Amino acid sequence: MIFDFFAGSLIPIDLMPGLLGKIGFLLPFKFWIYFPIKIYQNQMNFSQFCQGIILYSAWIVILSCLLTVLWKKGIKNYEAIGQ
Repeated sequence: MIFDFFAGSLIPIDLMPGLLGKIGFLLPFKFWIYFPIKIYQNQMNFSQFCQGIILYSAWIVILSCLLTVLWKKGIKNYEAIGQ
């Protein structure tokens, strides 16, 4: 439900009030529904498109680094017992 809300599928992020709208624009969920729809509807200019791609790339880097750290920590603590 939270994913759908912040992805813009229930309410467009443009219509969210104040703080919720700002949070919706910063989280990566908007790139699943809101961002592609805005591109398809031709409601973004080139600079907004570039800003979106840069933010999307930043989220990919941040989440990849977090995944790598968690994976290494998990492998270090992993114990397999059995045949």
